[in-house]
Amino acid sequence: MLMYTSCGWFFADISGIETVQVMNYAGRVLDLTDELELKSPRDDFLGTLAQAASNLPEMGNGADVYRRFAQPCRATPRRIAAHLAISSLADYGSGQGKIGDYNFRKADSRKRARGRIVLTTSHIVLTATNTEQNHDYMAAALHLGGLDFYCTLGPYPGDARFKEFCNQLWECFPRSSLPILLRFMLRDFGPEEFGLEDVLPDGRRALCETVFGYLSQVLTSEFARLYEREKRIIDMLDEAGVELPPELRLITEYMLGRRLEREICDQLRSRNPVFDKAIAIAEEISRHRSRIDKFVPNRLFSELIGGSTVRGR
Repeated sequence: MLMYTSCGWFFADISGIETVQVMNYAGRVLDLTDELELKSPRDDFLGTLAQAASNLPEMGNGADVYRRFAQPCRATPRRIAAHLAISSLADYGSGQGKIGDYNFRKADSRKRARGRIVLTTSHIVLTATNTEQNHDYMAAALHLGGLDFYCTLGPYPGDARFKEFCNQLWECFPRSSLPILLRFMLRDFGPEEFGLEDVLPDGRRALCETVFGYLSQVLTSEFARLYEREKRIIDMLDEAGVELPPELRLITEYMLGRRLEREICDQLRSRNPVFDKAIAIAEEISRHRSRIDKFVPNRLFSELIGGSTVRGR
């Protein structure tokens, strides 16, 4: 029924958001057809789309648009299971809940870190809310650091075999090389493989924020170390009226901005806020003629003033 929405009839190009939305509906129909083990019209569907050329040469035809934009949005049971397995590496999500048309439950989950590498295994059960059909999977997921995530997924083989596979994998995890570990995962928990690109948008965003938060802490520590080491030179250059080189100015502005934010946050948590240190940092910012991002300090002071007004009433 969704193919009859106006998005399918009013559009300027087959690569526009309107037609891509209708293609998403069509992709869902194709997935449901596969789940029901009916003859899939996927090839005929793509063949028909291929006859519609985009007005934008770089977009190709309708089949190209479907593969590029609609296909990655498909939330199949296997993709949802992989999403749950990979998300568990960053403690995103819960052990049970609902995603799209499926209720999910994660059981026998296990997680351990070895240096920067994190491994998790789990038994994942999905139940379709419209048909009550169950999809039973086992998964092993690995975080290799940064944005490198890897997951193998296979049908659940029963409690005894699942326990056997898990014991073998966890036994080799502390001492085996990465290639051997990946081979164990694919052999026992495969045959399907997934990565960060297969995680659903909300989960992908949460994983990226976790990684970016860690990188931000590392960069802040490095900048703090460099700033403290070169602070005397920075002060001497400033007193001599010499414009700071871009590299030193970047470090100075970043560190002074972070210090000001941290000091204001500390005072916000205090019952009797004192802003002497914040004023001293602000004076240092002014002395160096630094251009810091004022959005966060302004917001924090606004919250402080708003809270004081409420308490005064």
